[in-house]
Amino acid sequence: MTTTEGCGWHVEHRVIEEHTDIHDRCSTAEQVSVLARGSEVEFFGQRDGLVYRCDPPAQLLRVGADPGTTSSGSCASADGEGEARYSGVLIGLEQLTIGGQSVDTVHIRALYKLSGRANGTSTVDWWLHPETGLTVREERTVDTRARAMWGDVRYQEQATFELLSLTPAT
Repeated sequence: MTTTEGCGWHVEHRVIEEHTDIHDRCSTAEQVSVLARGSEVEFFGQRDGLVYRCDPPAQLLRVGADPGTTSSGSCASADGEGEARYSGVLIGLEQLTIGGQSVDTVHIRALYKLSGRANGTSTVDWWLHPETGLTVREERTVDTRARAMWGDVRYQEQATFELLSLTPAT
């Protein structure tokens, strides 16, 4: 995770060597928004990917909102071949233990529906650090079909990711 100009965060999450997720977010004292999201995959030596840009940014979380508050947005690929529609709900405030330390988090559930070059759905639960927007924990289920350079492929995933420590590694 690196900071970008203004309120931005750029996250490249290497799920495995052949699959990298990309997230660009903006976090301010008032909200966390999605600026872009996508992935790059390698399959039998062929690399392919798709990034969805959100213009306007898709609001993920409004600070101070009540549990049950919903949000929605739409993001599109630059080539016009894909759209990701987003709907989310604020589950609430929760404490997690990361590296033996109790951490306040905001739990959000996001549902994505992809259409165009990739078709399918994903459900993502995020536990975010409320002051920075840092993802502390993520659980996701993905089921998509996509046109790729080598033909149509189906991708399914059920995964959980959690920080081991809040202290950056050197």
